[in-house]
Parts: sequence; C-alpha cells; structure tokens
Amino acid sequence: MSKKKDKEIKNAPELDEYIEQAQSQTTVIEDDIKECLMRIYEKMSAIAVCGSDKYRNIWFYIQRGDITDFGDYNELLEEGYIDNYASFEEMWLYDYPETHKWYDFAVNEYNGEYYFYIDSKLTFHIAKQLPEYYGKIDTKPLTEYLEKEVTRCVDWLQTDEADYNRYVNNHLTYQRRTGKILRKKFWEISSHNKKTITKGIRKKDVEILKNIVSQSDDDANMKYLQTMTAGMFFDYCKIGYQANNYFKGSDLSSLEMYKAYADGRHEGLTELDLNSEKAFSKWFHDNSRRGGHPWEVCRGGNSTHISLFVYWKINKGWYLHLAGSSVVRVNETVKFAIALYNNNVPFILSDAKEIYNMVCGTDYIGIVPKEFFPRYCHSLFSHDDEPIIDFMNLGWEEADSIIAAAEWYPISIINNRNNVIS
Repeated sequence: MSKKKDKEIKNAPELDEYIEQAQSQTTVIEDDIKECLMRIYEKMSAIAVCGSDKYRNIWFYIQRGDITDFGDYNELLEEGYIDNYASFEEMWLYDYPETHKWYDFAVNEYNGEYYFYIDSKLTFHIAKQLPEYYGKIDTKPLTEYLEKEVTRCVDWLQTDEADYNRYVNNHLTYQRRTGKILRKKFWEISSHNKKTITKGIRKKDVEILKNIVSQSDDDANMKYLQTMTAGMFFDYCKIGYQANNYFKGSDLSSLEMYKAYADGRHEGLTELDLNSEKAFSKWFHDNSRRGGHPWEVCRGGNSTHISLFVYWKINKGWYLHLAGSSVVRVNETVKFAIALYNNNVPFILSDAKEIYNMVCGTDYIGIVPKEFFPRYCHSLFSHDDEPIIDFMNLGWEEADSIIAAAEWYPISIINNRNNVIS
C-alpha cells in the first residue's frame, strides 16, 4: 500500500512491501544477497535450536509509521478503494492496529540448502540448483534491514537473555501468541459456541457418553459382531442419521440415506448384495481398492466430516469405529455415538475422552497465532498434559475478554551457550 521513497526501510508498510516481493520469488539468485543471508544465518547460530532440524527464530519489531506511510489518500480515493478520510484511517488501523508491528524471523538448513522465513512463510531460499529465472527482484534493502535487526536482537539476547525475553513477552501482541482457554470460560464470553456443541444433549446423554469413553478406552468386554453385510452397515448409518434428524419424516431406506448424506466415493460398497456376508467380506478384504471414502458417512471437509469405519479383528469379529471431533460436528458425533450405544452396536469412539471433556466444557481450546489456520495445530501444544484437539485464532471480537481469561505460553528465545559471538 505504501510508496517506497528510498532504499532505507523505515516503517512496517515499507517492510511489508519488500517481504511480499521476496516471498513471490524465494530462490536467491544474486551472490551479494546470498552472502548477506549467510552472514545472517551465521549470526542466528548464536540462538539455540528450537524443535527439530536446525530451526532457530527470533522476534523483532518496527514502527508502523504514520498514515501517510501507509498510502496516498487522494490516489486511493480516486481509485475507489475508500469513500472518505474516515474509511482511509479505518483501513490503515485495520492493517496496522498497533504502533509497532512484530515479525517472527526464522532460519533453517537441510541437506546443504538454507531457508529463511518471516512469519512462518518462506521468504528466501539458498538452493543448490537454481530454477528457471523469472526476473530480478530488488531484495537488497530487505536483506540489509534483516541483517541489522538480527544483529541488534541477537546481541541483545547474548548480553541479557532475560531482558530480551521479558521485553518480547511484555510487548508482543496477543494476536501473534499461543495460549489456551478453558472451554467453560470461553462459553461465558461467547454463549453461542456452547449451543453449537451441547444443543439437544441431555444430562443422561452425558452419562452415556461417559460409558462410551470407558468402552473406547478398554474394549475387553466388547461383544463383536459375528456377521457383517453392506445392509447392516447402512442400517448402522441410519441409526446415526435418525439420531440427528437428518431425514425427519422421511421413509427413505438406509441405503438411500447413505447415498444422500455420505461422501459418495463408496468404492463399490453401495453395489454389493445388501444381505450377503460373503460379498461384503470379499469387498472389505480387497486390497486393490484405493482412494475411496466409503466410511465418510457424513460428508464434510478434511477435518469436518464424520466417519464410521468397519473393522475386523481375527478370532473375534466385526466392530465399528466412529470418528468426528471437529467442534462444528461434535454435537452430531455425540448423538450418533449415543444412538449406537443404545442399540447395542459394538463400536469405539475416536478421541472419546476429549469429546466428553468438550461437551462438559472442561477441555482447553488452543489459541494459535493469526498466521496459523486453526486446524491440525496439535504440535504447538504437544507439551500439555491433556491433549488439545480444538483450535482458534484470537480474532477481534471479544478479544480483550478472551485475553484476560486465557493462559498464555511464555515466549523463550534461548541463547546458544556454545556459540557466543564476541
């Protein structure tokens, strides 16, 4: 949005423009840029490795500048991006709400190639083999700025590690931090989120769910099915569908319900003789089937569907495995599970304890930085005693209340004692 007036980066809008350009073509071509980046990498070696490989990171900040650094009011008005000065100011404060903007800078090395990240996005790559070159990008101001900031922060860290970390923890915006909030506390702030999970689930259902947790944790007493057919599987799906009122008042058959609500990639399951155990067993044990989703009985996205798997255990028999712990589908999963339990269907519920805690509001929601999409963020919370399986960004609505109610993990950049720079 800003217009670069010279080669020296002075504020966040200017820095962001250079970062965006660099991230559009990450492989470094110019020798002088490579040399600068390698000096930065060497400087970063004074920081202890975090996690796997040779990943190291450090936080730095820059002032956002004033509104004229953000953009040209008259130009934006003429081009129709804004209607008046108030909307111009609103746009500026939306992109740069705080007087200083923080950046997470990280480096890594693998197999002789070097990687440089800003806010978890690859920005520079020193590769062994160069790709086809598409054009020259002026990244020298950015690499020079990074070298200056890395030097400043690393020197600070080595001089007084506690002071550097104290400053980061006291000033880094919560939008960039990792934390967790007890679900009950979150419900007090945002009551509609409670209804998403608990609507229609009664106290006696919660007690049944507790039994399902025990059953899923220890299946020693499970009564396995000695026969299984496609028709039986569709009937079990129907039990779950009806528990959720998907087909209220409908006289569809269980197969028709499955076809209407499942993923559709059934791998021939719907074409089997519904009453033939032999046909189902042959289909089930056919290892040539690939790529289908026959068990995705309530279609959705990668993490927002519900699955009902069929399993066979030698010398015991058949049983089912229900899975669907996404916060937007867990209400349906619980009703599905309770219906199967009440109909004496042998099954195991994935993440049963976590789902039970979710329904009771006694689990934690992981709060992840804004640059992370809140899915599959388990590794950020692997150190917690209780698994966290639901994640959120802080967002803006009710943010102050959430910040006050949450627990925030301290940021700790550790000095590499074995590589002290003189």
